[in-house]
Amino acid sequence: MTFAGSVPAFEFAAWLHPKTEGETMELPIQITDVRTINENKDILMMDIRLPELAPGEYQLEIEAVGRDTTVRLSVHRHLILR
Repeated sequence: MTFAGSVPAFEFAAWLHPKTEGETMELPIQITDVRTINENKDILMMDIRLPELAPGEYQLEIEAVGRDTTVRLSVHRHLILR
């Protein structure tokens, strides 16, 4: 993963999980922009490249792990390719 601008206090990772069959794929993430909204909030723009995929259902998982803490956050999004 690479960062453009200031480095957030988190490490990021992403995976694509096929809904039915196939192996989980780790996806490359690049932080392309970091915008500070206030002292407690930053907005990160991420570039996540998807490989060539067969039509079907997938779950995208993005995880953030605090560098100096035990904080671990994740978000999951359902994707359907037709």
